[in-house]
Amino acid sequence: MKSRIEGAYPHGSTCIVHHTRTVRRVFDCPIRKRALYRTGKRDPDLDFEIKNPTGRDFYTISVDGCLYPTSKSPKRCDYAVFWNDTIVFIEFKLGMPVGRTTKVPVRMRQALDQLIPTIRRFERHGIFVANTKIEAVAFVSRHLPRPLNSISMQAAKDRLKTAFPTLNIRFKVTKSRSI
Repeated sequence: MKSRIEGAYPHGSTCIVHHTRTVRRVFDCPIRKRALYRTGKRDPDLDFEIKNPTGRDFYTISVDGCLYPTSKSPKRCDYAVFWNDTIVFIEFKLGMPVGRTTKVPVRMRQALDQLIPTIRRFERHGIFVANTKIEAVAFVSRHLPRPLNSISMQAAKDRLKTAFPTLNIRFKVTKSRSI
């Protein structure tokens, strides 16, 4: 998958980073306007965790601010993680802390507004092959109500299925991903 991304985005090799760490924390930096690695103390309210208990090889892509470097670029998600034939697109939609559960569905829709165009561009560039597993992740709150509003989740899943009827794609609202 790495070579297909580099072929579609000639400058993409500077945006793709190889890892084997067991935990990689990422946050959406408002000053740099892109997702960055957390190297210091963990921020439990802002960090998305990539958990890699086996230490396998994986890659990260700073989509917003690197793969698509300017604010004039079309809508795009913040970040992506991939290994083998699996890619996870991540959109940070934290904003102010969620005080009411009614805000979570709005953030989910906003996240999809950025996830869908990114996935569509990757599809058009031929990055996905027949067995590629795709996940669209909305990181909308550290303190999600459980269970999530099932109507909102189903609407989000339906929207993705309608947008990509032939792709093997799943939608999640989470604060971490194990690979």
